[in-house]
Amino acid sequence: MIAFLFDNDYHYDILASMSKQCQILGTRASTGNRVSHSHRKTRRRFNPNLQTKRYWVPSLGRHVTLTVSVKGMKTIDRIGIEAALARIRRNTPDRLELTKFDPVVRKRVTFRETR
Repeated sequence: MIAFLFDNDYHYDILASMSKQCQILGTRASTGNRVSHSHRKTRRRFNPNLQTKRYWVPSLGRHVTLTVSVKGMKTIDRIGIEAALARIRRNTPDRLELTKFDPVVRKRVTFRETR
């Protein structure tokens, strides 16, 4: 399954399909209340601690750049990068998968699938 994602010689990375979202866990910003000293509540956002990180993938022989939360980094350390990439591939719908590639590869993959 991972080989399909990286079956050509183009050097592209898995990019986030949505901003401010962990690619491993899918963690997004949540909302809550900011509470003042007098207990007045106003709405606020809790953003995840996202980092852009490069991982070496031995089976591909190159680096892959992911946008992951710190908890996602710990998950990758625990299960390994190969299993994490397999999880991304398994949990991503096919229509969103094409948006992760750069435009040249997206056109090539779309053309190949329409035949």
